[in-house]
Amino acid sequence: SYFVLLIALEAATKRPSERASFGLHRAEVLGGLGSILIIWATVGVLLYEAGCRLYDLAAHSEPPNTDGVVMFVVALLGLISNVSLLYL
Repeated sequence: SYFVLLIALEAATKRPSERASFGLHRAEVLGGLGSILIIWATVGVLLYEAGCRLYDLAAHSEPPNTDGVVMFVVALLGLISNVSLLYL
């Protein structure tokens, strides 16, 4: 979603032309809307997966296996992504 927003911000800085006489200032708004929709969809999928996991946990006595290495790599990529966006 950050990538969509960055593209929209870049498009909004373009100069007016014959086709877009006032420039592309609405691209910021549409980019923000697209970014929020992507975030909402991601939250929806995560809530669905969490509900399925809780249901499986209630139906079975033992928790499902979690691969610690994969979890660490995903968390590290998220941290790197957030820190890199901090300096943009």
